[in-house]
Amino acid sequence: GVLNNTATNGYNNATNNTTVLGPDMKLEKITLNKTVYLGNVTMFKIRVTNTGNVNLTNILVEEIDYDEGLVLADWKGDWPWFGNINTKKFVYFETLKPNESAEFIVIFNTTSSGNKTNYVNASSKQTGNKSANNTTEVVPIRVNITKEWEDKDNQDGVRPESVTVHLLADGVEVDKAILNESNGWTVLFKD
Repeated sequence: GVLNNTATNGYNNATNNTTVLGPDMKLEKITLNKTVYLGNVTMFKIRVTNTGNVNLTNILVEEIDYDEGLVLADWKGDWPWFGNINTKKFVYFETLKPNESAEFIVIFNTTSSGNKTNYVNASSKQTGNKSANNTTEVVPIRVNITKEWEDKDNQDGVRPESVTVHLLADGVEVDKAILNESNGWTVLFKD
C-alpha cells in the first residue's frame, strides 16, 4: 500500500508518499485427475505465485499430510526445483519475482478407494506459511462378465456345463470364477 504523510508548519505543507512493500504468496494444489481407478496413480500440480511486491527467496514446499490410501511415489519438476520424496520437501532455488509462478507435480499411488485429500505447506524467507489441499476420488475397479451363447439355445447339445473365467492384472491371475446356468453365466469381480 501507500502511506501518505503530510507535514505542516502553519504556512507550508509538505507531503511524502511512501510505498510500503509487502511480501505475499499464493499456494495452489490442483488435482490433475479428479477421478482415478484404484491401483492407478493420481497427480497434483503444486503452484506457488508471488502475489506480493517484493522478490521471494528460499521457497520451501512440504507435503504435510495425506489420507490413508495415498502413497507419495514420485515428483516431476525442472530446475530450479529440487525435491526429496523421503523428506517430502521441495525447494525452489531461484528468486521468484512479483507476479511470477513456479510449479511442479507430485505423484501418488492409490491403495484404497474413496475420496482422498492431501495437504501441502509453503513458505519463503520473506513470508509465513501458506497451506493448500485438494481431493481426488479413487474408485474401485469392477469387472462384470457375462457369457453369451450363440448356439440357438444349445440346439446341438454341445454347450459345456460351465466355463472358467480368469481375471488377469498385468498378465497375472488375480481372481477366477466359474460361470454356469445357475449363476446366469455372469460374474462380477470387485476390489
